[in-house]
Amino acid sequence: MAEDSTTPADSLNEIAVFFQPENQGKEPQSKPHSLTSKEIVLIQDADLEYDPQDYIKLLEPIVSGRADVTYGSRFSGGGAHRVLYFWHYLGNQVLTLFSNMITNLNLSDMEVGYKVFRTDVLKGIDIKSKRFGFEPEITVKLAKKGCRIYPDLPGRKENHLERRNPSSV
Repeated sequence: MAEDSTTPADSLNEIAVFFQPENQGKEPQSKPHSLTSKEIVLIQDADLEYDPQDYIKLLEPIVSGRADVTYGSRFSGGGAHRVLYFWHYLGNQVLTLFSNMITNLNLSDMEVGYKVFRTDVLKGIDIKSKRFGFEPEITVKLAKKGCRIYPDLPGRKENHLERRNPSSV
């Protein structure tokens, strides 16, 4: 953090936002690095289940030069969070376990809905997967590239269906 008490995000000059006209999965989101001269790319699920107030925590290790990539996590932080469905949780844990075995990383939530990258880290990584294959593929390729990954930064997830219509759940 700077001595003038600015937050890490204050050191970013501008923010470029890229919207997809329709749901195309995360794979197209990994390509804004070819459209922007910005230093950092943040990928957020389009359903906005993750709180944008968490961005500062995700950006800080990159802005301070300690990380190349940060992953949020729905399973760390100890703060208040909504209960996840058991089978979704179990499926996520199995996928994360396999990812950790392949990459020798120690993630708690490989499938998390937001990740932040230094833009130059994404250059040269060719993503082939569409939709949900993006997370394991990018994780393997980042590990293979030797990126400094800061995992498990707390992320708050809310059920977007509950926000729209509490009686629909």
